Amino acid sequence: MRLPASMIALTCSGASAGAGQWVTTYANAGHSYMVVAGLRFDTSGRAEDGSRWHADMRSADGIVGPATWSALGHSGRSIILKRRGHRDGSHRSRADRIVARVVAAGNRIASKPYKYGGGHGRWVDSGYDCSGSVSYALHGAGLLSMALDSSGFMRWGAPGRGRRITIYANPGHVYMVVDGRRFDTTGRTETGSRWQSDQRSAAGYVVRHPPGL
Repeated sequence: MRLPASMIALTCSGASAGAGQWVTTYANAGHSYMVVAGLRFDTSGRAEDGSRWHADMRSADGIVGPATWSALGHSGRSIILKRRGHRDGSHRSRADRIVARVVAAGNRIASKPYKYGGGHGRWVDSGYDCSGSVSYALHGAGLLSMALDSSGFMRWGAPGRGRRITIYANPGHVYMVVDGRRFDTTGRTETGSRWQSDQRSAAGYVVRHPPGL
């Protein structure tokens, strides 16, 4: 099966991203093919019937980035065509999803008043103390099934600092740092939120973290 060379030359000039009226090129880092007037021109076709031209289509998937554009002779292009799907954020790592849930839970009570004993015995409360606040945020990500007091956090999880979440606890107080931001009830009196960008001395605190985080 052959198509006039003049037709191909005319429709391929001025290549741009997206589907063309006559010619569309599909490419990733390992393979490329094109569809001309509804017919697929693909080297993989020769193994099927001896011709590169095919009436059937194949699934178009892959990533086209600057390196692939350059290999195809379009070095000035920077448009990224991403794989289909993952619009629900499922491409994120498990750690990313857990941390996002911790932050979302923390946000829900960030400006709630301090209440001694708050968050213990009931998750939804009018206020939260230091351990109740940390417990609520961790519970929001499924990391904790019941609220702990500050002494309980001294034994919770794994020892040392975490990659994403670190708990600082002693018998009288507990706070945590999530991706560099401090979640601490003392912050509410300073800025109105438990979230703080500045750090505090960890002297006198036992350092723990959720395993894997």
